[in-house]
Amino acid sequence: MNQPPPLGHELPNQSAPATHGHRHTHTHTITRFGPGIWGPATASVDWCELDHVVTPYIAEFFNATSNAVTIAVAATMFIKAREFGLERRYGLAALFLMLVGIGSFCFHATLQYEAQLLDELPMIYMELVFSYLAIENTAKKRYAWLPAAMWISGIAYSILHVTQRLVVTFHIVFGVLIAPILILPYPFTKHEPKLRRSFLLGFLTLTLSFVAWELDQIFCEYLEPLHLHAVWHVGTATAGAMWLTSMMYIRMRYVHRVPGVTLQTKWGFIPFIRVPPKLHASLSASSSMSASTSASMALHRRSLSSSLAVSPKVSPIQTFFALGGSPVEPISPATLRARRVEKPAASPS
Repeated sequence: MNQPPPLGHELPNQSAPATHGHRHTHTHTITRFGPGIWGPATASVDWCELDHVVTPYIAEFFNATSNAVTIAVAATMFIKAREFGLERRYGLAALFLMLVGIGSFCFHATLQYEAQLLDELPMIYMELVFSYLAIENTAKKRYAWLPAAMWISGIAYSILHVTQRLVVTFHIVFGVLIAPILILPYPFTKHEPKLRRSFLLGFLTLTLSFVAWELDQIFCEYLEPLHLHAVWHVGTATAGAMWLTSMMYIRMRYVHRVPGVTLQTKWGFIPFIRVPPKLHASLSASSSMSASTSASMALHRRSLSSSLAVSPKVSPIQTFFALGGSPVEPISPATLRARRVEKPAASPS
């Protein structure tokens, strides 16, 4: 029977960067299929799960297949971003989340170094896009240079990560990029309890997932049957979806001023965006336009914003609070329709 390297230990004669920081002192044995079809592991870490127990095609079955949740959640987020007619960066954020799920599946299925890179590097790319969503969240672009800077940063980091075998730096960069993601959206939550609750629950989910990841590392000998690393995958996918949903809502309500859009929850926990049916159809139509009609999409968004025009008797401060969900009574859909009759919005075409 082949004997694998110590669980969680750096594999012998390998210089690939470790995905995570802890190491274990115990070992485990392959109990059924031997080394599997992928050959000897070349990744820098063997996670807390018996290898090739379920099938010779997947080294860590539960750690790998739990990424199906990440892929499914990311696909849903991508579809929603398209349905709501949001900017391409929202769909791109969902695609990078999906790439993280695909890369993680490949890594845990094969335990190969190349697949490990598919897990680690997309995590940085995803955080860069998420950070951009949090930083550039006004109607007018404030930092035109920021997308290029982030692409250059991602490419430069990738080169360093591969050539310099970054380990500690990977964790530092990952942690630093989380800061703007968690902090910058906070001002939007001051007057809207549901939005604030959504962010807080997302943060709590992320924190509990990290605790599960740590416990899986430290107490693997005792907790291996619980598959806590798989719990980490499901939890971080859920937290990412909650954050991205909240950011889509902020963009639609406070930037594009889409009338009638609300943030709701399923089971008191999972946030989702509710848009009036007729408006939803209009937004979906705008998302189906080709790239050559991006100017029309911009005009369409401006027409939605103009539909919120208020009577001259209402002060700008009252309008701000009405849109922000404060004690001032929000503008009702019926009022909006009446105002659109009085002052028709510009045609998106």
